[in-house]
Amino acid sequence: MSNAVLELQAAIKQQADDVREELAQLASWEDDIQRKDDAIKAKTVVPGELPPIRGTPKDATARPPKVKVDPVAEAKDQGNEFFKKSSWDDAIRCYTKGIDLDPKSAPTHVLYSNRAMCFLKLQKWTLAESDASMCIELNRSFPKGFFRRAVARKELNKLSEARKDLEIVLVLSPGDVEADRELQAVTMLQKQQ
Repeated sequence: MSNAVLELQAAIKQQADDVREELAQLASWEDDIQRKDDAIKAKTVVPGELPPIRGTPKDATARPPKVKVDPVAEAKDQGNEFFKKSSWDDAIRCYTKGIDLDPKSAPTHVLYSNRAMCFLKLQKWTLAESDASMCIELNRSFPKGFFRRAVARKELNKLSEARKDLEIVLVLSPGDVEADRELQAVTMLQKQQ
């Protein structure tokens, strides 16, 4: 036989040996996988043998994470509950607590507005006007602040200022029925003077 044929036979034999070795490794791998599958089915898996499973429930005895409570929002919510019950003084106390916690923050304008409404309910017109003015100072685009100040000013007989506030309400909130009604009442009062 020629050298070329012998080399070809040697190469074929080497490839056959390589394929047998790969098949043996594959069979060993299949056996290993089968053992692990059997262990999982029997629930006798050693935890270190398998990677952790995503979405595994945490320990049921673990404490839930603490929810961070905003004390200003909490004071507002408490005040709103008292307001619903017509407990004006208690609502004022809660709104005041929230204001004292953060007097110049952005959402504080709502606390001033809510407290102004309580003062209106108690017919404390000057206090209502003052709180509504603070509300407006903190947020010039909040129609309730202008409306509540207008109501207080109407009762304090500051009719032209009340009229201006009501006109602003109607610009900020076109078609506001209450503001339109108040504006008509203020106009009537101005004509009577």
